[in-house]
Amino acid sequence: MITVGSLAIIAIPGEFTTMSGRRLREAVQAEFATYGMQNMTAVISGLCNVYTHYITTFEEYQGEVAEVIFVGANPKNSAENQTHQTFLTVEKYEATSATWRIVHNDASWETRFYWHKGLLGHSNATIQWHIPGTAQPGIYRMRYFGHHRKQDFLKPAVILPFESTSSAFEVVTS
Repeated sequence: MITVGSLAIIAIPGEFTTMSGRRLREAVQAEFATYGMQNMTAVISGLCNVYTHYITTFEEYQGEVAEVIFVGANPKNSAENQTHQTFLTVEKYEATSATWRIVHNDASWETRFYWHKGLLGHSNATIQWHIPGTAQPGIYRMRYFGHHRKQDFLKPAVILPFESTSSAFEVVTS
């Protein structure tokens, strides 16, 4: 943290939710007040889209969230090729038939799909499943579907489909 006059700049290597940021600023201002500096303005200088340190309050995440980050492609590549299809599925393993059954897709309230543009044509797709309390215990996985643009030198671009699958993970009852 550095101060410039009555401005305190708090450097944190992570991305804050609104409430966690508010609480940090209030705590810093309260600490300054104990030393007689009543009118300090605290500002957080954090990273965004860092994917490694997402800072929340205890109350914000009482439920469980399964999150997977894939190297992805611009969803616009799928506009013509993926009409009436999904970008993601959450699948449960059925041991009796040794198959994966789709339990959610991108139309489900419990799922979120975020696309993050990166540098030099690279991007990430984040898939979140906010696991409901009614979810059956078992083995699950998440899958990502899309289309990528292949551009060879001096040739027209070609749009090709792809899919990717997360590692399996277990959902248990608490």
